Amino acid sequence: MRLHCEISTRVGHHLFESAYSYSTFCLQPDVPENCHVIFAQPGPYPPGTVAKYNCALGFERIGVEERACQSNGTWSETAPICALDVAQNKPAEQSSGQQSAQNAVQSIPNCALTDHSKSSWWTVSLLGQFNVRAISITLGHLSSEIVDIRLETANKNSTSCAKYIGDLKNSTTVFCSADSVSHVVVHATSRLHLCSFKVYAINAQSPWQCALPSMDVLTVNMNHCYSSSRTEKLDWKSAQKRCLDLGGTLPIRISPEAQSVLSTI
Repeated sequence: MRLHCEISTRVGHHLFESAYSYSTFCLQPDVPENCHVIFAQPGPYPPGTVAKYNCALGFERIGVEERACQSNGTWSETAPICALDVAQNKPAEQSSGQQSAQNAVQSIPNCALTDHSKSSWWTVSLLGQFNVRAISITLGHLSSEIVDIRLETANKNSTSCAKYIGDLKNSTTVFCSADSVSHVVVHATSRLHLCSFKVYAINAQSPWQCALPSMDVLTVNMNHCYSSSRTEKLDWKSAQKRCLDLGGTLPIRISPEAQSVLSTI
């Protein structure tokens, strides 16, 4: 379930009214998915008006928090995105090395390190298809230059983020977009020392949206909430009735992708 937010305000552009001292006003700014925008005053928006971006509960803001209406009728900066990290605790692989590739996407990140060999790579399976809008990457001091980050779909279409990378240093956010992404691959010239890797998607579901009272949300996978109770111990029939009363059902058939996600909890 995705949140689509709207702003109900009156806006104008190039208005010439005697009631205002300005001849140029800003139009309504971009409103990303999963977010809302707050103004100190109703529209139309004269120069100097500040638009403050807040993300829905559970979503992370990537980009600026505030934008200002400028004298030419445009908003400063670029609208942020509100997204979820869909790489956390997902299965990862790397070209070589003894340190686990999984380290870079754990809840408490630890570095993944390949051998000092030519053209190293690291990849994470997202166990689903997501509309990716940004990548956050933190390199360790042993890492060589990153050549490319590729966003791959299940049917093997690939989007290169090379033109957005530049000279990667330490921790960097790369605004690279593609839809229906299932895997992300990092390529380095030689050794790859990857200490944290996050993939931000706008069509993921936040655990708070599951809204199951008295249940602990384990994870969300492909817009399905998986929850459990630490206090209730029921037989199968009673457990199914309990789930149905909460608007859900027992997971009788679980896909291999969902099983892989649940195994990491």
